[in-house]
Amino acid sequence: MFTEIVLFDLPPDEPRCQALARVRNNPLMWRSAPGLLHIQLLIDDAAGCAGGAYLWPDSAAAARVHDDAWRAELAASFGSAPRVKVVESPAFIDAEAI
Repeated sequence: MFTEIVLFDLPPDEPRCQALARVRNNPLMWRSAPGLLHIQLLIDDAAGCAGGAYLWPDSAAAARVHDDAWRAELAASFGSAPRVKVVESPAFIDAEAI
């Protein structure tokens, strides 16, 4: 499995509640994608950024969905280019299952 971490800057003058609503309600964050296993939304008030962590079965699945067109669409929607990092996730452990 692979985790894709996507972060983008939020407008500095945008109230936190408005930023959260835009992230939650943005179809780019929730778009159905082949192979997508899990999405976790992220917000970092101190850094003024938000985004998501996407869990994929392989890095190719992430690359197919989150391509250059998706990056441009996200940049237009939020006003900043996304920063994307894909890392291997050797295990996904549900804490409730432990």
